[in-house]
Amino acid sequence: MSAKSCMFRSIMKDTGRILEGVFAIHKPQSISSAQVLRDIQTHFNPSTAFAPYLERELRLRDSESPNQKQKRSRRQRGPPQVKIGHGGTLDPLATGVLIAGIGKGTKDLQRFLECTKTYETVVLFGAETDTYDIVGKVVTRAPHSHVTKAK
Repeated sequence: MSAKSCMFRSIMKDTGRILEGVFAIHKPQSISSAQVLRDIQTHFNPSTAFAPYLERELRLRDSESPNQKQKRSRRQRGPPQVKIGHGGTLDPLATGVLIAGIGKGTKDLQRFLECTKTYETVVLFGAETDTYDIVGKVVTRAPHSHVTKAK
């Protein structure tokens, strides 16, 4: 997929007042991608902006056959929730752009996994932590002057 066709645009379609599509969220450090979605859902479910979406979901459930209703898991039998997904997990220690999809927009998320991504990092050479990541306590220091840009 070319970089041009992969450039992100906010795509929220107002189809008869039902908002669906994809959008970008800045994910902060120390929170998982799944937690970001749970947090968003706690705001979207009671929102009047998503009331038409939830009403449509209720109507769809009411029109299901008894057999289809029985196949629903216990969690799915409760009140409908705004359907939200993300287009690739970010490490909890990372910050960055998380692509989220709502409703039918969740079907478009696969496209974002095919995009070219850029990662930036800060490295501290010569230090080892007890957790092998940035949050641990430095337990060992080693010389690092031999590490050069060329190497």
